[in-house]
Amino acid sequence: MKRRLPSTLFISLAVLIAAVGCSKRSRQSIGGSYSIEFDSAPNYLSEPGAQSGSGELVYRNGDKVVVVSRHPGPYYFLGNENSFSYHVYGDVLVYNDYQPERDSRYRLLAFSPTHGELELEPDFRQYWKVVADDAGITCHRLQGGEKKDDPHPKTFTAESLKAL
Repeated sequence: MKRRLPSTLFISLAVLIAAVGCSKRSRQSIGGSYSIEFDSAPNYLSEPGAQSGSGELVYRNGDKVVVVSRHPGPYYFLGNENSFSYHVYGDVLVYNDYQPERDSRYRLLAFSPTHGELELEPDFRQYWKVVADDAGITCHRLQGGEKKDDPHPKTFTAESLKAL
């Protein structure tokens, strides 16, 4: 009489490993035709539905799908009290992008379905405070090494961003 226990155990173990290793793509709308997408994999040490990695910013319109950024923000400005990740202005997504494979810079970029990727600010680390709202984006530099509002901040109006 042959013993079936080892082969049954092996098959059960293989099914369990496959089930634990399965990942699911989740999508969260961030406005307009844009979303942030994550690969969700089961992790029994995390909260249910937790995502792994930083996600990707994606543009979807009909059959057109563009991965806008594989390394989106947030970028924390000299501490965790202020951060900026992305904001949608009309059809244009303005976002913070980290470039680990290049020079490890944080950049402020815009993606336009018409014009593609546009660089708005090549070095985003120089700002301590960024305000992004429906009126536009205002970026403040340190003043004499102190966190004070910049008397001449770099500004991007919502109208100018929508026109990109």
